[in-house]
Amino acid sequence: MIDHATVAEVRPTEVVTDRGQTIAFDICVWSGGLRSPPVASLAGVATDPRGRIWVDANLRSISHPHLIAVGDAAHPVAPTGAPYRLSAFVAIATGAFAADAITARGARRQLDPFSFSTFGQGIAIGRGGVGFASYPDDRQRWFILTGTTARMVRNFFVWFITYTLKLERRMPGFLFWPGRRRVTWQQANEAIQRVRTAQKAQTA
Repeated sequence: MIDHATVAEVRPTEVVTDRGQTIAFDICVWSGGLRSPPVASLAGVATDPRGRIWVDANLRSISHPHLIAVGDAAHPVAPTGAPYRLSAFVAIATGAFAADAITARGARRQLDPFSFSTFGQGIAIGRGGVGFASYPDDRQRWFILTGTTARMVRNFFVWFITYTLKLERRMPGFLFWPGRRRVTWQQANEAIQRVRTAQKAQTA
């Protein structure tokens, strides 16, 4: 996985990034990304270029603190432990944290900054698939599963995530995700301050 890189050209056996880096491949699978609807930006809420809401360490909008954003609609400015990727797992973890944050606000309690760890990644390809463990930082660990076994493991976790959603709805507070204390308030506050300083410099 290569973050913050843009493919500028696809050749028969390699891709070329906008920085001139070439990456060889045997098979190239092109996948389109998602973009949030422009509802938030049209309403005057601070968003990134993709329309995701900039949120603080409690997933509150940095421009409208009474708003909480989760899942694909959020873009945290503070570190989150593992990389914040668009995924079902991140959607569940942020949704559960948002519920905890609302409850904590009513009880006047302060939560730890939002953070999490990952378990693994899996892709279904036809009747087979590819999968690997990625605990805790979303990087490939130990071994890679392929074929039918990988698809079965991947399908299990898809079912598990769906079932977890149903349990959380019936028993709020049920979900416990790993890595909840990976980020300190000092780290979060420093990141938020850097963003606010950059925003002031842009508007000056």
